[in-house]
Amino acid sequence: MEIPEHIRAELGTSEVAPGVGKALLERAAEAIAPRDAIDRLLLDEAVTYTRLVRIYERGLGTFPDDDYAAVLEEYLIAGLEEPLTPQAARDLVLQCLAGDHAAVVRLEELLALGGTSLDKMHGEAFRHFCRKRPLREQNERHRARRDVAVEDFASRRGEPAHRVQATLDSVVDHELDRAAQLSRWED
Repeated sequence: MEIPEHIRAELGTSEVAPGVGKALLERAAEAIAPRDAIDRLLLDEAVTYTRLVRIYERGLGTFPDDDYAAVLEEYLIAGLEEPLTPQAARDLVLQCLAGDHAAVVRLEELLALGGTSLDKMHGEAFRHFCRKRPLREQNERHRARRDVAVEDFASRRGEPAHRVQATLDSVVDHELDRAAQLSRWED
């Protein structure tokens, strides 16, 4: 269902992101079946923001953004996983963060064997921490806009918003899984 220009003009510009393909929007429309052009516009917006939120959650939601110690811990563990088992690396890093001087010396030795240093790891973790904060804030805005679009769409149809959101999550996750699989085949 194409949205007539006069309706688009009345409602303003759509927030549909350029990266959202028509195929994804059509699959969502098949799954939920908008009744009119306004439903379709709300659905397109909800799909767009659901996609952005799900991409963020899949790629960046591995540890708390507000906790620099957690970011540093993940970086240090990743830097130690070759000479140590993941559990041994985690134990050593936790000892260091708890202030164990001998553990810090051992950590520095192991990082040096891997061609890096504690200072470099601090720098990388801090850059990552600073880079993620704006992304997290942007994702919170996307999530809020998605929630509004889903609520508007669901209320027009008299359906529970959580059911509409679950359907959108399913459609978007399927598309993201398919895209990831295709990119692996191309490599």
